[in-house]
Amino acid sequence: MKNKIIFLLIVLLIINTAFVLFVSCDDEKEIDSNEVLINKEDFILKYDDFTKTAEVVKYIGDESVATISSHVIENSISYTITGIGRMAFTSSKEVTTINIPKTITHIEEYAFYACSSLESITIPDGVTSIRDSTFSECSSLTSINISDSVTSIGSNAFSACSSLESITIPNGVTSIGSDAFYGCSSLESITIPNGVKSIGSNAFYFCKSLTSAKIPDSVTSIGSNAFFGCSNLTSITIPNSVTRIRSNTFFGCRNLTSITIGEKVTSIGDYAFYRCAKLKSITIPNSVTSMGDYAFSECSSITSITIPDSVISIGDYAFSECSSITSITIPNSVISIGDYAFSRCSSLTSITIPNSVISIGDFAFSQCRSLTNIAIPDSVTSIGDYAFSQCSSLENITIPDSVTSIGDYAFSQCSSLENIAIPDSVTSMGNHAFYCCDNLTSISILGSLGSIEDYEFFGCSSLTNIAIPDSVTSIGDYA
Repeated sequence: MKNKIIFLLIVLLIINTAFVLFVSCDDEKEIDSNEVLINKEDFILKYDDFTKTAEVVKYIGDESVATISSHVIENSISYTITGIGRMAFTSSKEVTTINIPKTITHIEEYAFYACSSLESITIPDGVTSIRDSTFSECSSLTSINISDSVTSIGSNAFSACSSLESITIPNGVTSIGSDAFYGCSSLESITIPNGVKSIGSNAFYFCKSLTSAKIPDSVTSIGSNAFFGCSNLTSITIPNSVTRIRSNTFFGCRNLTSITIGEKVTSIGDYAFYRCAKLKSITIPNSVTSMGDYAFSECSSITSITIPDSVISIGDYAFSECSSITSITIPNSVISIGDYAFSRCSSLTSITIPNSVISIGDFAFSQCRSLTNIAIPDSVTSIGDYAFSQCSSLENITIPDSVTSIGDYAFSQCSSLENIAIPDSVTSMGNHAFYCCDNLTSISILGSLGSIEDYEFFGCSSLTNIAIPDSVTSIGDYA
């Protein structure tokens, strides 16, 4: 019996020893003497015992050159370093160079945020995305090599990299996130590869050194403010794949001289080309149905523009202060002309308003000082406040029978206007409507107007003849 017990104990001992050896061989990865090992004194690492991989959690060194090696030994086990964690190098202001091994497959958000002395970096082939704010505020970064494996560039990825002069986006990238290159004030040129489908809002906001940017046919969406303040951008082509030009897209691109808008664009957003002071001409395709507020406002070099017959509405201030524009044709499709739409177009001499227009907005043609005549069609029912105010060269105008209301100051300070007939359809006329029309000699008010408001004809120093109908029951102060 005793011998049996001893035998069983020996067998159990042998089995246990074999199991321990098996587990040890399975758990411990063989250490290769050729592996480059990381200096653990400079890094805090996180280990995954299952995959035998490690991630850089935090750089705690003080050297200008930080080298992440491919492997680390911990408890006699070799771990492959595959990741750089969130905020791993954030605000490491002394670091000028970071060497990243080929084993790295992921770099998390804010990994190199505010590394203000970092000058250059290479992203290895295993990385597939540059995440949000990865290199944001790396103000000394002048160049970066992005591997072909990268397919997306996240929001704020390179924002405020004010020394970055050039960058090549690899062909595999399909999206450029919002604010991706925001404030990269030294960036001179960029090539967007053919695989990119979307450019996020503010993507190149205030890239004031950018002179050219080619948008490929693959792009279907360009976000608002995408090229806002790119003051040295001279030309751009929007491909046929894009259907909308969003608000502020080219706001303040003051050196932009030409632009080609794709034939599938249906709307031009608010402030889309605001203050593009050197833009001389533009062709709006037949696909466009609406032009937003301030769309071409202060484009002071445009001399003429043709609005296609697909356009239904012209937004407020759409062409205000286009001081070089001499003529414009509004198509029959337009129903309304927004407030200030053509205000301060000081070189505009003539304009044709089609029969489709129902209303002329406030200040629509105010201070168009070269406008000599205008025909208002029978479709118009209202003329807004200050609509033709200070059109000092306007000599004659015919108000059709369809108009029922004339706004405040509508024709004030039209100093060349000599006579006017107000049809019997007009039931209300605002105060100061013909204020200081000092060459106006005669006026005929027909029909159903109930009152003449305050200052209606005040300052009409040449007025010799006025016919007031019986319908008028009150005359305002200083009329």
